[in-house]
Amino acid sequence: MVHTDAVEKYMMRQDSNLRVGTGLCAGGCYIYVVALSTTAYWFFVSLIPVYNKHFFQKEYFPYPIATAGIQLGVVGLLLVVLNASQHLIRASLGFSTESWVFGPHIWWKLKAVFPIGFLFGLKYGVTNLGLHLVPAPIHLLLQSTDLIWTIIGAWWINGESVSKVGLLCVSGCIAGSIVLSIQVDETVKAPMLAIAVNLLSPVLLGLCIATLRSACVELMRKDNRVQG
Repeated sequence: MVHTDAVEKYMMRQDSNLRVGTGLCAGGCYIYVVALSTTAYWFFVSLIPVYNKHFFQKEYFPYPIATAGIQLGVVGLLLVVLNASQHLIRASLGFSTESWVFGPHIWWKLKAVFPIGFLFGLKYGVTNLGLHLVPAPIHLLLQSTDLIWTIIGAWWINGESVSKVGLLCVSGCIAGSIVLSIQVDETVKAPMLAIAVNLLSPVLLGLCIATLRSACVELMRKDNRVQG
């Protein structure tokens, strides 16, 4: 992908629109919101696989892909109910109603979020299958390669670049993955399948994050079809 000054300026402008549109710059708290949300994200990313691994035992529900479908379906339904409830409450109190899930331009919104939903659903199913094949600690360590694919996805999809320090960190992740591959070969019956599945998941996660950022920036612009 060719990087140009125009692409970089566009992404900077989009990022500025996102900050202003969400009100996160007020009071200089943007950096704290980012730090808190990132910490919460990594906490749950580490916690959920441990819970799922316990849940996949034979005496419970040893069906990783079915579990992914059920979990995502329930979460999706709850979020729709929550968003619709927020809309109805704001409307009943006389406040101006913002864009909501069943509001105008629904097909435009679906077009923007479809790549994320498709990739994340696929990623979650692959993640659960990989977790079913290897112990949880090895699974989580192999998932750390998502840094590599997130950087590649950000460059390919959003035109973002990485610093020299970032490249050094990525090199360390690659070296760690090679070492882990040797350990996996010694601990599971089907090492090549286990490695392939567990390394495919972070590839999909990198694409999810890159497309999620792109869609969020577009959906939250104040000059788009739904006014952010």
